[in-house]
Order: sequence, then structure tokens, then C-alpha cells
Amino acid sequence: MFKHLCTKTEELDTGIVENLREEVKCHLQNLESEIQRYFPELPEQEVPFVPNPFHVSLDVTNILHEIQDEFSELRNDSSVCGLFQEKSLFQFWCIMRHPYLKISTLSFQILVYEFQLASAEADFQLFCKSSQKSGISWLIKIT
Repeated sequence: MFKHLCTKTEELDTGIVENLREEVKCHLQNLESEIQRYFPELPEQEVPFVPNPFHVSLDVTNILHEIQDEFSELRNDSSVCGLFQEKSLFQFWCIMRHPYLKISTLSFQILVYEFQLASAEADFQLFCKSSQKSGISWLIKIT
């Protein structure tokens, strides 16, 4: 969508600037709605187990009701605890897919969402740096 951004901004016609600003704003709003559709908001207190399901301070009552039983089983499985120490977070939840389907599915949704969010933030920072170098800093003030 933004392949010809430099050539359009070289023209810097007021109409083009406004059209481009509106086009970028619309594109960002579409991306936001797609992310919300795929990853609906989850209250943070209901998914604290994703980074470490064995953390001592985790309270089962703060976990989503639908996965509380599965979460309790997972926490009490000593072999799973050892596996958590050995594997990366993605590997661990992938291995847990079969014995703990509900909790691992939710964990993957959270991990993918966090990964996409971090990736989008990195892309936006890179875009901001390049726009400042090319003299199109007005584009940053879209919102």
C-alpha cells in the first residue's frame, strides 16, 4: 500500500498530503479492527499463566472459569514443570497442545498477539525514523 510513498510526498501537493494522511489512517484503523477480531480483549488478570504457569503467586481463581480445571492439572504435573524449565515458551505450549488443549490454545493466542504487537511497534519505529530522514514527519501526526 505504501510502496510509492516517497514519490507521492515529493510532490507535496496539499491535496495529496491530506489524501495520503486519510489513506494511512484508514489503513491503520482496518489493521486495528482485524487484530481485535482475531484476538478479542482478554482481561490481564485472566491470562497471567502464559509466561509461567508455575509461578508461585498465581491464583487459580483469577484464571478463566472454562480452563481452571485444566490449569490445576497442569500445575500439579511435575513432569510438565521440568519440561517448562527446559523448553522455550513457544515450544512448551506447543508440546502442551494435546494434553492441555484449552489452556494451550489460549496461550498461543496471547503469544501470537504479543508477537504481532511487538513486530508492529518495531515496524512503526522504523517507519518514524525513515519518515523523519525523508522529511515527511507530518505523517506521524495522523491521529
